[in-house]
Amino acid sequence: APTTGTGIILTIESDGSYTEYGLLQNTVYSCSTKLTTRTEGKVSVEGAKTTFKPSKVKTRMTGCGSGDESEKDGTKVTRVATYEFTKDSYSGKQVLKFTDDQGQTSQYQPVD
Repeated sequence: APTTGTGIILTIESDGSYTEYGLLQNTVYSCSTKLTTRTEGKVSVEGAKTTFKPSKVKTRMTGCGSGDESEKDGTKVTRVATYEFTKDSYSGKQVLKFTDDQGQTSQYQPVD
């Protein structure tokens, strides 16, 4: 059976476009449910302030054992966050950390 877990991959291009993939998967015994998202848009940076403005959001869900799959357009929400480069407390590797105006953080580790 597939494992349970989460993950996010963020790619920012030099032209200011970005793509973010998200995965949430839960498996109990042989029953697995998976939710994936794909967001595309433009990112702008002013000082330490970063604005992510999505132009396309797709959400896909696969249900437990039924084989049912649904895909729909997601809600486009502009996100504003400050960024900093810091070290991950577990691996010691450098990460890109975003903190939004609610104090929620997201960390991204560069892919080697």
